[in-house]
Amino acid sequence: MSNSKKSANRDPSESGHSKKESIDRLTEQYLLDPTKVNLIADIIAFSRSQRRSIQLALISSFNRIFVKQLKRRVSISLDGDNGRLNELYLEAINVLKLFVKGNQNKVVSALALTCLIKFLSIESSKTVRNSDEFKFPTDILNVIIDALLGRGDDTGELLNQFEEYLVYDDVRYFTMLHIFHLLQNGEPDVERNIFQILKSLQKTFSAAVTLENKLHFINFLCRHNHTEELKPGKVREHRRLFGNLWAKFLSSFRDSGLHKPILLHINLVIPLVSSPALFADFLTNSFDRGGAIALLSLRSLFVLLNRHNVNYPDFYAKLYSLFLPTVLRSSYRSRFFHLADLFLSSSHLPAYVVAAFAKRLARLALVAPTDAVSLIVTFILNLIRRHPACRPLLNRCDVTNNNVADTNGEVTDPGDHRILPNLEVIDPYLPNEPDLSKCEALNSSLWELQTLRQHCNHSVAKATRHILQPLGLKEDDISELLDLTSETNLDRELAVKRLKVVDVPINMNPPNGLFDSNDVYSFTNT
Repeated sequence: MSNSKKSANRDPSESGHSKKESIDRLTEQYLLDPTKVNLIADIIAFSRSQRRSIQLALISSFNRIFVKQLKRRVSISLDGDNGRLNELYLEAINVLKLFVKGNQNKVVSALALTCLIKFLSIESSKTVRNSDEFKFPTDILNVIIDALLGRGDDTGELLNQFEEYLVYDDVRYFTMLHIFHLLQNGEPDVERNIFQILKSLQKTFSAAVTLENKLHFINFLCRHNHTEELKPGKVREHRRLFGNLWAKFLSSFRDSGLHKPILLHINLVIPLVSSPALFADFLTNSFDRGGAIALLSLRSLFVLLNRHNVNYPDFYAKLYSLFLPTVLRSSYRSRFFHLADLFLSSSHLPAYVVAAFAKRLARLALVAPTDAVSLIVTFILNLIRRHPACRPLLNRCDVTNNNVADTNGEVTDPGDHRILPNLEVIDPYLPNEPDLSKCEALNSSLWELQTLRQHCNHSVAKATRHILQPLGLKEDDISELLDLTSETNLDRELAVKRLKVVDVPINMNPPNGLFDSNDVYSFTNT
């Protein structure tokens, strides 16, 4: 038995320092005589150790041995036929994969990933540039992707390291292809990591489309003289594959915790795919769920409806149902009102639809937090400016005055503004009617805004002053009101100039001292 075999057999009893020395000695011996390939097997035998120093020594050894062999253009690869050396190369790759996938030490994982990426880069450069054959080292790339996906929830730093190579168009293309195959086979345990890689793919793909030729990609890691003739070199192929990959992911993910992050990100994906209609089912199903999920799906759904001719029956009825008191206290309130403003900006909407939204918002204003009331009032007035057919909602007095009756059925004087007992206001609006054409909003009035004119908050009372004045055509800007909070609203109130009062009355009679002479706490000199 050789000395190297003996060293391998002594491995379990050796100290960490002696093991590291053994790895370094075996590495030097192999580099001096590359025909002794069994020395690599002795080095790999140390991979059973859990010591950080041993693992780092192994990574260094693999790097020195195989980088040198790859640069010599020795025929070793994961699918090569160089016998024993190929087998050992495969074993070393698997050891590095385990270090990336399951090692708790981030330094070890990062260095192992660096070593794998270096192998990928060198194997890519081995392709003969002038050859008609294009052979990308997908095997080593798939090993890297599988290791990252199986890592767990702390892939952030490693993924950032791998993202530097996703700028290469061929690496990005074959990464998408491998993940698509994984999704076809079902990988439920790695959905979160797949989503992280998809976000990295979107970022690098978006940058490549912006910087490079609109029809072809030329930034290849695996060099070739005719990249424009290859699938990885065609922008339309990238768009097609990227769209299919996302569609497959959206139809297969089961982790409910990913739903909101996906909806927040998908609007960045839509411009990069060739068929955005692939996302229609996912977005419409999300919109139908209601609540925060529906609010987050609005932006992307708006793009599909507005730019890609996607049809959604009863869309405005569903949007109408989302206007609930809960949305006013949601963290997505500003996003929701911004998108609702876009949806209701068309001048071709029927008057009864606009009236229904205006009336619904007016009712919400009565129960809304103070920081949201100004936004709602401005929103309503802008709707009426866009749609003159709804102006009678402001001007009509039949509902609020003429049809005011007491419980005995006797109509009171419209000019009598006294607070009388047993009065009922007859409002034909049906707030629980889901059909916009049947809710009678167009026959009602915005008496709620008249009520808000007496609001204690200065900004709310100021916003409702327009209801007694002729409305102009120019709309008010709601952008400043979208992010208004209770704190900023209070600051604005405090900034309003008030009449200066020199002596603020705090007592009926001016006091002569801190305590009255008859007070039990008063002190007198005796």
